[in-house]
Amino acid sequence: TSTIAMVALELNRKLADGNSPVIPDGWVMVPVEPTENMIVEGFESEPDESFSDPAVWEEYQAMSGCQQAAHRAKLCWAAMIAAAPKPGDSNG
Repeated sequence: TSTIAMVALELNRKLADGNSPVIPDGWVMVPVEPTENMIVEGFESEPDESFSDPAVWEEYQAMSGCQQAAHRAKLCWAAMIAAAPKPGDSNG
């Protein structure tokens, strides 16, 4: 069994027991459905020649198409996570 599967099983067990899950290092709680703000931030994270730092844009341009797609996905994910409401926020 993979580490991720073991963590998921443990979190599910704690939920079934009625206990709040402990969030492992490197993980965060996010809404099941992204908020509008999360979606906007994700889309706006796209590299762009007009808005990106020139050195960053040059590095991005040197990537293969697959590398660019993976890079965009990582940027989008990070932006959406950063924009996610935190537990206890008035909108979360």
